[in-house]
Amino acid sequence: EAKYLLLLNLRPVERSYRLTANLVEAARGDIVQPYIRELPEEDYFSLEDGVAREVARALRVHLVEERLRKIKLRETKNLEAYDHYLNGQSALSEDFEEAIRHFSRAVEIDPRYALAYWGLGNAFEGLLETAEGTHREETRGRMFAAYRQAFDLNAVAPETNLGMGWAHFYEADNLEAAGHFRAALKLDAGSVMVNLDAGAFLRSVGLYDRARRYLERAARLNPIDHQAVMQMAQCQTFMGRYESARKLLKEAVPKAPGDRQALNAYAFSLVMTGRHEEAEAAVEGIMKIDPQGRRPLMIEAVLAAAMREKQKALDLLAMQGRSWLTLEETSVFLLLGMKEEALANIEAGIERAFTERRMYLYSYPCLSSNRIFRSLRGETRFEAILKQQKERYRKELKPLEKL
Repeated sequence: EAKYLLLLNLRPVERSYRLTANLVEAARGDIVQPYIRELPEEDYFSLEDGVAREVARALRVHLVEERLRKIKLRETKNLEAYDHYLNGQSALSEDFEEAIRHFSRAVEIDPRYALAYWGLGNAFEGLLETAEGTHREETRGRMFAAYRQAFDLNAVAPETNLGMGWAHFYEADNLEAAGHFRAALKLDAGSVMVNLDAGAFLRSVGLYDRARRYLERAARLNPIDHQAVMQMAQCQTFMGRYESARKLLKEAVPKAPGDRQALNAYAFSLVMTGRHEEAEAAVEGIMKIDPQGRRPLMIEAVLAAAMREKQKALDLLAMQGRSWLTLEETSVFLLLGMKEEALANIEAGIERAFTERRMYLYSYPCLSSNRIFRSLRGETRFEAILKQQKERYRKELKPLEKL
């Protein structure tokens, strides 16, 4: 839990800004340190520096000047550009096109604004996940260009290294990507964002236990947010530790009311730990909170398969409209004893999942550890897959564990 809260109030006063900041002890609500300062609008960023120093002094923390200098390198001196940057950051979670407009305006105003280029790269990355057809390659190119420009402007910012890490990940150059994530960690090992991104990268390539090291740190640093806990649960799920995943997701769901992905993952963990009645209730809850009343068809299919309702499970899969290649879909086949279909899904997942889902599904750690695959042991086809993925792990994944 947080020991202190920093309460800020910034007000424009004619041609200046007045900042009131109170450092509050969370447990008792006592003000530890008040800070009131007014400066001309052109000195806006000096206000931020002043607050940082005053808070550090109040907490008896040594504020390293070199670290402050690096932070200042990432700033624009133009308030209009900064305002567009903040608006772009706000829009990222809801409207990628709107975010792109704000970040583009920020770099138009200040062409040397590294963080705005990084934000632009993030917006293109988000758009890439929704882009279709011919626009996909164009969007990816614009994403890479924005991340590269941010890095070229400032190679010593954690954010720009994270951007290059994801840029190389999208190009399937994971060794180069890992180098940038490693650099970001060296620059700011105490950052929630840096640890979350490093963990997300390792999870995406299939190094689930290694990913947990960073995700756990991100969760400790920011206990309010659910993203790190969600990703930790995903790692446990892929490794077949369903009870551990269930406990993590039970913790994450209340932090993210209405998050369908979290609810789906929780319902899946309930099925895989034999809590079928709870899973049924969770499915009903998902439909109630969905604005369109959409059914979680995949989770319903897994539940039906677990209850040996074969035709119902297959009908629900058919309603999906296409194969999703996922562990959940493969679990349906394995719970129904349909080994050939499960093997076909695993093979398709290995071949197509990165292109379609930006994840490396069915890595060797997953296939060798998750108990759902035990029924395939001894099958010639599965053993060949396992051997192939073990070799890939040795050549491609093991070097990434140095991150």
